[in-house]
Amino acid sequence: MKRKIFAALLIAALAAPAAAYAAPVSEGEFAALPLGTSKSDVHASLGNPETASVNGVKEVYRLTNGGKAVLMYSGGHTYFGFIVH
Repeated sequence: MKRKIFAALLIAALAAPAAAYAAPVSEGEFAALPLGTSKSDVHASLGNPETASVNGVKEVYRLTNGGKAVLMYSGGHTYFGFIVH
């Protein structure tokens, strides 16, 4: 029974329409965030990510030029980020 509940919650979380609220950001906005920025400050600057990992350690933002910006978190702060064109 616990597996069924967990599976249902996981599917609901993955299928959530959070990406619908994500607006594209510019490369400059992304590059201006220093490493060590808190997740709440990232969201205040860039808005909601297009996608996020279930455990919250990776977020992907859509860029205005069509690329993707990826942020990795450790302890609630950014520790690595990169852009994919």
